[in-house]
Amino acid sequence: MSTVLHTAECSLTRRRATVWVFLSLLSAVTTGRSESNRSFWCPHATLRESLHGLIRSTVRPIQVFHGAGRERVGLIDTQSTHSNDPRALEFLAAKVERFWSDDQPKQEGVLVSGLYAATDPVIARGFGAPGDEWVLLVIEIAPATRLLDLRLPRGEASRFELPESMQSELRQAGCEVRFPLMLFTSPQPSCMSIARQLIRDLTIDALIVPLPRAPLAGCADRPEGELLLVSTKLLARANIFLLERRPPKDQRGLLERSLVNGIFAQAYAAGSHQTKPWPLNGRELPSERIVSWMRQYLLGCGERSEDLEPVADCR
Repeated sequence: MSTVLHTAECSLTRRRATVWVFLSLLSAVTTGRSESNRSFWCPHATLRESLHGLIRSTVRPIQVFHGAGRERVGLIDTQSTHSNDPRALEFLAAKVERFWSDDQPKQEGVLVSGLYAATDPVIARGFGAPGDEWVLLVIEIAPATRLLDLRLPRGEASRFELPESMQSELRQAGCEVRFPLMLFTSPQPSCMSIARQLIRDLTIDALIVPLPRAPLAGCADRPEGELLLVSTKLLARANIFLLERRPPKDQRGLLERSLVNGIFAQAYAAGSHQTKPWPLNGRELPSERIVSWMRQYLLGCGERSEDLEPVADCR
């Protein structure tokens, strides 16, 4: 073995050992705060304990949305879609597994691979395939889903910075980050190793990351946020609806399509210029029903703990 290769291999071994030591120091969490309260950031002795305040267990079903192409999902032109289509579940599960794979390319400044799901279908329209090849996967997440909220409220990012002592420990493990969000979205291998172990230890189903959302007339003050789903168990508990240019054949699918049409109408009323997913004509649901549904099912539209951005609070 060459001297260069031997040196690199030794360096990698030392780094892996440092990561293992760092993870072994992450103690179990006990906290006096109830998860029914608003999520909060308060640095403690360990990273795991600090992150515990940012975890919320959902109290109602939430719908999130993922845009894709027909062929990628496994559809051919003669096939129709229906609720809980096994092809949709297989496609989404493969996306989740990309987060856990070391084979995915990693680039500095680019979010890690995985299953990203928007909090409204309008934002999801910009991803997937163009025109009639686009399909919308609606994922209805069951209650008691554990979310780790990594959003940084506007103007308050500095209050969510990791303490210097914690940053120093992470640097020694080969992970250069300043905020909790960066730990879970960094392409650095050491960061990914630590993040994955934390997700396992804290039994996290999805991360809330600060990505855009569409303006909606009936929910004007909704904060930004998108979900990065990291658990296939979450998908197994979810209802999944696969919508496309042709109407579904089952009644629940037809209802979901009408609701999506109504959300697009809310976005256009708020000034959005996003391309329509399909002709939005036909019998539409009343606007007041759409708004009521959004407040129940769209993340950020209600007033429950999972709807609110985290705060920096050590009281």
